[in-house]
Amino acid sequence: MQLHSVGLFSNLNMNRLLISTILAFNTTVSYSQNKKMAESDSASVKCTYKITYQPDSTNIGSKNTESAFLLIGKTLSLYQYENKIKLDSAIDNNIRNNIQETKISNYPKANFWYRIYKKSSENQVTTIDYIGTKEYAYTETMPLFVWNISSESKNINGYNCRRATTSYAGRVWEAWYTTEIPFSEGPHKFSGLPGLILEIKDVKGYYEFKMSDITFKQNSLINFSNAGISYTTRNDFRKNKDNYEKNYVSIRIAQGGAIYGDEKTMRKIVSDNYNKRNNPIELK
Repeated sequence: MQLHSVGLFSNLNMNRLLISTILAFNTTVSYSQNKKMAESDSASVKCTYKITYQPDSTNIGSKNTESAFLLIGKTLSLYQYENKIKLDSAIDNNIRNNIQETKISNYPKANFWYRIYKKSSENQVTTIDYIGTKEYAYTETMPLFVWNISSESKNINGYNCRRATTSYAGRVWEAWYTTEIPFSEGPHKFSGLPGLILEIKDVKGYYEFKMSDITFKQNSLINFSNAGISYTTRNDFRKNKDNYEKNYVSIRIAQGGAIYGDEKTMRKIVSDNYNKRNNPIELK
């Protein structure tokens, strides 16, 4: 099971427009309808991170890279992936202009669909992710991390940094943070250090986040809304997402949906790609 929403087929990078017409589904997830809420904050800092990741632990050739943005406001932050933003923009543009795009290859390749909001005033981390085209959210309480800070230091892009380590969700992580940028923030869910995390990687080298750019005095807005989103728990989400990705063909057949290609071939494609995605950011 993986937190990040890598497309169902590795060579088909589905987007929500095409999925909604080709892979429409109903899956059973335990959830609750939370009270509708919306809030916004003004971002004072925008960090860009380059992520190098290996989705298949048995194949170093599966390594890939993506870029993500971290917007930091006074009480709210947002972490999301650049290609997912581009994908949503392309889909919305086609919808507005009534463009019927049928070639998946004409859309940006987005391997990570989730986004993460940290609300420091309430010590909450909310992850919003997809099962198929349906958005689900779950909230965790900060702090999620117990850090061990060492005396080891180094300079990263002109900033004096200290080394810290933590264990989280089945991995040991090594971070480099700087107190010269006094935000207790970082990529993904990482936070809780006395400064901004510029680099963090798991000690086995499967996932690495490196800040490639930082901009201050941003005018960007961080908007949070739970409209149309069903709330669940982290455990239920992981379990049901794993079931959907593992048993996609059976779910489609049970719901009377079309299978594009013969069933045996589709089952093999789904199984092969499921087995290649054996190395999520969060193992547990």
